[in-house]
Amino acid sequence: MVVAATGAPAVSWSRRTACRLAHAAVLAAAALAVAAPAPVRAPGPAKAAPQVVAYPAPAKRADGRRATLRVMTLNVAHGRGTGRHQLLTTKSKHQANLDAVAAVLARERPDVVALQEADGPSVWSGSFSHVDYLAGKARFACSVRGAHMEALKLSYGTALLSLLPLKHPLSVAFAPSPPTPTKGFAGRRTARRPNPTEGTRTHPCEP
Repeated sequence: MVVAATGAPAVSWSRRTACRLAHAAVLAAAALAVAAPAPVRAPGPAKAAPQVVAYPAPAKRADGRRATLRVMTLNVAHGRGTGRHQLLTTKSKHQANLDAVAAVLARERPDVVALQEADGPSVWSGSFSHVDYLAGKARFACSVRGAHMEALKLSYGTALLSLLPLKHPLSVAFAPSPPTPTKGFAGRRTARRPNPTEGTRTHPCEP
C-alpha cells in the first residue's frame, strides 16, 4: 500500500511493517490496561478458579494405554497459523487453522493436551473460544482455560484439553510486567487410576 500526501513524498508500507505496527498498538494498549497504580503483587492464584467445561460424545482413550498417560503440548498462536498476525486473519481462516490443529490431535490421540496462546472469545481472533472449538472438533471430554490476559475485548492464556475427568482446576496469573501482557499458567488434577496426576501449563518467553 502506498500513502501519498500533496507536496510530500510517497511512503511505502509493507505488510510486515503494518503487522508490526498493529501488534505494537495492541501491546501498548494492553500495557496501559494492565498497569495499575497499586503496588505489584507476587504471583498467586486467580480470584476465581476456572471452570471445567465438559463436552458431549468424547472420543475413547486408545486401547492398551490404561497404564500410561500420553501428553502433548502445542502453541495455538491465537489461531493465526502461519499468518503474520491474528488481527490480519479472517474468522474463517482462524477456523481452518484450528481444524488443522484438531486433525493433528485426533491423529495423535493424546490423553491430555497443554495449549499456549489459547484464546477465549477475543476481537482479534474471530470472537469465539478456540479452546471450545478444538475440544469439540478433536472430541475431548473436558477442558480448563486460564485467561491470564483479559482486557480490550481480549481473553487469552493457557489451557488444558483432556480425555480424562479433570479435578481441582486452577489458573495463576503472574504479576504484570509492562509492556508485556500478563502471563500465567493453568493446572488441574486428572482422575487417573491407580494414581491421579497433577499437571500445569505455562507459556515460557524471553526475559
